[in-house]
Order: sequence, then structure tokens, then C-alpha cells
Amino acid sequence: EKKDGKFIHLEDKAFYHRILDIIHENISNPELNASLIAKELGISIRVMYRKLENIDSPNLNQLIIDTRLKLAVKYLTKTKMTIDEVLYKVGYENRSTFYRNFKNSYGMTPKEYREQIQSKTLKEFNQNLKLSFKDVVLLNTKCSGVVSGSL
Repeated sequence: EKKDGKFIHLEDKAFYHRILDIIHENISNPELNASLIAKELGISIRVMYRKLENIDSPNLNQLIIDTRLKLAVKYLTKTKMTIDEVLYKVGYENRSTFYRNFKNSYGMTPKEYREQIQSKTLKEFNQNLKLSFKDVVLLNTKCSGVVSGSL
């Protein structure tokens, strides 16, 4: 398999996926970092970074941040959890760090993001409820036919 003109060996792909698995398994742990991942892999940090360089992977710390924020977005849009609950659930202990990382990635605060998604969802819902005059007449005709046909 090729990525940006480089061949990726199955063993490298498996290594990268194992790192992603470790990140997901430890996502709520504020201590999740390169050292913890290397320890879980049973290799030194230096060896881990060398292997990551060979497969041209993204920066490990950025990968952790991105994974945390993607999960935060899921919680913000799919649950009623408070923003504080979300930030702790995805492994942040410091609210300002969470807000700064979120704003850098999404261009707005978590609260603004949630409000925008809720507003967009409400608009779509309302648009789906709007029926044209023709639809209403057709619906009434079908309903009255069913009622009169059953008498």
C-alpha cells in the first residue's frame, strides 16, 4: 500500500493501528502521552518515534489532541453532557487548554459549536416539517378517501 508515494508495510500499518488503539483505550486518562504509549507497546520512546518517522505519521501529540477533540465533538453533539463533563471524559484536566485546543481546531468555543449544531439541526427539522400547499391537499385527499372508503 502507498501513502504519499511511500510504501507502507503491513507491520507498519499494524504498529500505527496499535498506537491508535492505545490512544482510544486511554482517552480519558489525562496522563496519556508518548511515554505511556511507548510503555504500552513495550518499546522505548526513541524507538517508537523512529518507527513513526519511517511511516510518515502525524505528530503523536497532535494525534492525541485530534482524537480527544473528535470524541469531544461527538459528546457535544450527541449527548446532553455539560462541557465540563465532556472535557474530563476526553482526558482534559484544564478547561483553558481544552478551550484553546478546541478553538484552534474548530474556530469556535465548544459552547458555540454545540449551539451552531443545535441551531442547524433545528432548522433542518423545521424545513422537513414544512409541507407545500400541494402536499397538504394531496395528504387531505388521501386521508378523506381512506375515511370515506371505510364507511
